[in-house]
Amino acid sequence: MSPKDPLSFAGTGVFRANRGLLFVDELPAIRTKVQVLLHPIIEEKKAILEEYNWEYPLDLVVLATGNPEGFSHVNEVPRPLLDRLETIYMDLPDEDVEFFIMMNERFGVKNGNAREEEMVIDFPDASELKRKVYAPWWVLSMINKAVRQSRACRWLDRKASIRGTTRAIDHAYSSTEMERRHVPRLTDLGKGLRLALRGRVQLRQDLVDFENPRETMRKVDEVSEDLLRNALLDLSNEITVGWKKEDLMKETEAMVALPPGQWAAFLRTSPVLQERLTELENRGRDKYRMNGGDEEEVAKAVSGSDAVREEYLMSAAEFFANVCAVKKWIYLQDFEDLFVPREVSWSQKGTWR
Repeated sequence: MSPKDPLSFAGTGVFRANRGLLFVDELPAIRTKVQVLLHPIIEEKKAILEEYNWEYPLDLVVLATGNPEGFSHVNEVPRPLLDRLETIYMDLPDEDVEFFIMMNERFGVKNGNAREEEMVIDFPDASELKRKVYAPWWVLSMINKAVRQSRACRWLDRKASIRGTTRAIDHAYSSTEMERRHVPRLTDLGKGLRLALRGRVQLRQDLVDFENPRETMRKVDEVSEDLLRNALLDLSNEITVGWKKEDLMKETEAMVALPPGQWAAFLRTSPVLQERLTELENRGRDKYRMNGGDEEEVAKAVSGSDAVREEYLMSAAEFFANVCAVKKWIYLQDFEDLFVPREVSWSQKGTWR
């Protein structure tokens, strides 16, 4: 086939868009040197291959999307190309909408074409559940919030898109399975965020150690941990409205005085913590309209054993302990088998927002 034959280049999609629309997804992800090939298509309505001294007329409209500058994996869009396009800014979705997108991409939603107000996260019934890992809604919410926190983080030049959220979920699930557990704990969230964000965010240039990449990665991991801490604080401020602080503090202090291995048993016998857990479960069903029945029963169905119920209670107990700690209601001492997200303690520390 001759290189001058348009069919030679049909794979690019440009010629197939003739007399129609050419849609370019993730334009800034394309190398800048390739982006400039769109200049004659937009300006002169023709494709030009200078090395073959060949031109081909095209009658089309170009539409392109892409993340703005400041996000990971974004190349510069040449100013001459931008001058040939009309720019429309679309803000990131609200948190609840992003949560639905995250859940749809990770787990699937039956009614995927529904309007926002009709969207339902359709968790499977206990009898249909085949997943090896079950994550309560507050675990997934913290992952979502942590990635969103990265977009306002003063330590980062490059932010994470929603792909960071879905990858963090995958890694958190993998961490849980590798530990031969069925319900994620905060340590799994921490590992998941670290792995997901290392290649999706970029430190400020003055914080990068170009001679020691290991040190740079360590700093990124510290930022990831701080993002999780801020997400935990954000969620804590939402869920504790109306809670009786003194009662929760008293019960939680009594619980954390015990070895972590006894926390699940303590939560099971504590009326105060049981009531807070029920409120937490109901909040997930009301806010996200999650189906699937009682959270503990769904968790139990993952493996069909009471041991998973204990894991679920331990995950909830650890969450309550960290909620009280991040709000500075109690002091949560260091336990060897308990992960407590820490705040960045660099010398130039400032506010996140």
